[in-house]
Amino acid sequence: MPCKALWLKENEPAVYHQAACICECADWLTYRLTGRWTANINTAAIRCYHDRNVGGWQGDFFEKIGLGDLLEKLPSEVLDLGTVVGGLWKEAAEHLGLPAGIPVAEGGADAYTAQIGLDVVSPGKLAFYTSSSHLLLDQSANELHVKGIWGAYTDCVIPGQYTVETGQTSSGSIMKWFKDQFCNLCTHHHHESFGGLDLGLSRSGCSRCKALPFST
Repeated sequence: MPCKALWLKENEPAVYHQAACICECADWLTYRLTGRWTANINTAAIRCYHDRNVGGWQGDFFEKIGLGDLLEKLPSEVLDLGTVVGGLWKEAAEHLGLPAGIPVAEGGADAYTAQIGLDVVSPGKLAFYTSSSHLLLDQSANELHVKGIWGAYTDCVIPGQYTVETGQTSSGSIMKWFKDQFCNLCTHHHHESFGGLDLGLSRSGCSRCKALPFST
């Protein structure tokens, strides 16, 4: 997110300086649903270098890259995943066809929140995601920093724990491009084999492996 904010400041300075708040899409949606500006700890940690262990937003980092004034535009409240932000606004409720006032909880990035669905909420378990990118996510009781590993992200998924990540960015998109470009030259059988991933061996509970039946 700092990269996008810096691009905006350098290329569309009027828009940047007039902006009262700069935030992630998930936080904007929460605001539209509740009328309350907050940041979720998940995307704040993984995309904006927020670290509760050292005071939250990293002012010295933002100053060094020319975004010292971004701090006053970021939401001041950073809430854990699942924390109730507020009740659903009447206007939003009418638009969505839902009861006004129902609780709206803090969300986060797709793969990280999917960890909860895969029960990867404690150290010793590993979540593997295959989509436009391939990701491996894990929880740790202790902060760690290793070459080739992203993180550790403080309280990113579970309060009191650290989330670590590794993977291959855009690898799934590259595979799709290859299939779209070259598999039309293959036989129908080979095309279908390459185009689909059989999750039959990865059904829930099989060899302690759980697979969500969809891709984001």
